Amino acid sequence: MTLRVMVFIDAQNTYKGARDAFFPPRGGQEQFHTLGNFHPIVLGELLCARRPGGNPKEDRQLEQVRVYSGQPSNARDPKGYAAQRRRVAGWSQSGALVTERPLRYPQSWPREKAQEKGIDVALAVDYVVLAEKGRFDVGIIVSNDTDLRPAVEHVQSLAGRSVEIAVWLGTHPLDQPSKTLWCHKLSRQDYDQIADLTDYNIRRAG
Repeated sequence: MTLRVMVFIDAQNTYKGARDAFFPPRGGQEQFHTLGNFHPIVLGELLCARRPGGNPKEDRQLEQVRVYSGQPSNARDPKGYAAQRRRVAGWSQSGALVTERPLRYPQSWPREKAQEKGIDVALAVDYVVLAEKGRFDVGIIVSNDTDLRPAVEHVQSLAGRSVEIAVWLGTHPLDQPSKTLWCHKLSRQDYDQIADLTDYNIRRAG
């Protein structure tokens, strides 16, 4: 039997986690903003190929990669908005399904960064609904957001559904690995395989 694998990626959590794990500030200065970017489909393929415990008998097929991301405001941040549109276009063209939620801008913006609102909820709802509909056999969440625990626990309770999570090596998973919750700990070498160093702030011809 071939297990259908669906991967759910919290884009900002994954980007920030990679930067915290592998690209910390140097001399008090943030490293170049492209470091931490990734190709969602390549990440999904990498996770799908890694069977829990290295079980060679488990046949897995990547069903879908879903990405959840904040959307900058074109009125407040046209440069960020344009960069995000180029990034999302690339994700979509490669085959990923992208869900966006508008960023919330505090009164002190831009001194205080815009914040994502509803991304974890959107991911959790899709994770539970698609599991209940039987759309996947293995659901992999790429995030260490502890707000996702209730969704993980619910899907774990469903017959015929297997839950896995993925985090960067050195960061804390949203729960401890157990016999029923496998954690993929992604290394710097893994990141190098999936890295996207495109600077989406730069407009491209065509």
